[in-house]
Amino acid sequence: MTAAGAEDVSDMAHVGQEQSSLFNKLMWTVVTFGASFVLKLASSVILARLLAPEIFGVMVIVNSIRLGIELLSDVGIEQNIVNHRQGLSPRFFNTAWTIQLIRGGALSLLFAALSPALASLYHLDLSVLLAVSLAPLLTAFASTSIFVLVKNLEVRRRNLFELQAECINFMFCVGLALVTPTVWALIWGMLLSIAARSVMSYRLPHPAHRLLLDREHVKEIVHFGKWIMASSLLNYASTYLDRLFIGRMATMQTLGLYGIARNISDLPSGLAGRLAYRVIFPLLALYRTDRGEATLHEFVRMRRLIVIAASLGIGSLAVGADIAIDLLYDPRYQAAGPALFLLLISAWFAVLAQLNEVALLGFGNARPVSYAHSLRIALLCVALPVGYQHYGLPGAIIGLTVSEAGRSLYMMARQARHGLAFWSQDIGGTALFVAWVALLTFLRSAAGFGVPWAGT
Repeated sequence: MTAAGAEDVSDMAHVGQEQSSLFNKLMWTVVTFGASFVLKLASSVILARLLAPEIFGVMVIVNSIRLGIELLSDVGIEQNIVNHRQGLSPRFFNTAWTIQLIRGGALSLLFAALSPALASLYHLDLSVLLAVSLAPLLTAFASTSIFVLVKNLEVRRRNLFELQAECINFMFCVGLALVTPTVWALIWGMLLSIAARSVMSYRLPHPAHRLLLDREHVKEIVHFGKWIMASSLLNYASTYLDRLFIGRMATMQTLGLYGIARNISDLPSGLAGRLAYRVIFPLLALYRTDRGEATLHEFVRMRRLIVIAASLGIGSLAVGADIAIDLLYDPRYQAAGPALFLLLISAWFAVLAQLNEVALLGFGNARPVSYAHSLRIALLCVALPVGYQHYGLPGAIIGLTVSEAGRSLYMMARQARHGLAFWSQDIGGTALFVAWVALLTFLRSAAGFGVPWAGT
């Protein structure tokens, strides 16, 4: 064999190994997310039988406020470590960790200061919000070694770590609900699980932690993170505006039902986000460094598979949503079924938006992501109240879908400017999604089970 031929064989073997490795990472992410889905569903069903719908309504508001506070001053510590060439150097690593600690303490103080006004606005017990104000600080104490796993593409280890943390959350919340079936079971379960996750993170491999603020690295982190901070805040507003709006307009019971349906419908976009940020984002960061065409080709192929699987999977879930709610939950929660069907349609566009977002970020272009979230908020501010005024909760969900579709279309257009045109994948996937939902709905109706938006 000639030298050139030997090199070709070596290159082919190397590409084959890369594809096999990426496939394994993809499968580990899907499998562990599937286990997480089963765990969360089991937790939701068990807690729904132990607790009243009003308690879930309170938790929707509490968690929405908590996440909004935590996203303030978000400079993207994870994205900085993954993206920066010196992300694993002790000085950069510890500067990022120190910024995380300072930010967490400041946010907890801010949360506590805002709690009286927020409690009055949403008619909540002040002590509940004061207790939850500890969450940002507990989260900040986690080791940034979690982000090192992402940078090193240790997908299996990261996913198993998160699954272990979710198991602990399940045990705390269900155990406390059995003892005290009040909102405090979920509050203390959440705080204890956050603390346990932070403690467990120090068992992961990492450089030695020490308090450090390197001036140059601080500037780099803030500079790279400014658009991530804007994007995070806009993403929060666009993601939780519906919950906060319904929390003001509807009863806590209705909000509790909506919260359960929303949490389930968020699972597809959650899986897409996990794949995007734990597999695709570091893969694109690697492509930016090495300019390997094989890496880019693998990204395109992986994205196509995700789009096809998502269209069939979300479509199947949507058509059987109300039946699943009726089977799993007691009669108090059956109204969540039709809402879940509509929310899963919105989830399809959310998945496309996640894939488009990570492609832009992976190529170092965070600004269009912020603009996309701004567009979604603008659409929500119009479509959400108009839809709710005319058609109640279903109208609000339709407004949510309109805003999600608008965000996805905008990012598709911006990607094309950077030579990342995935129009055929996204339009083809949407056509497949619509056709699959129509087919399954026809078969269901023909079998005498009605249509999913009307309930069983």
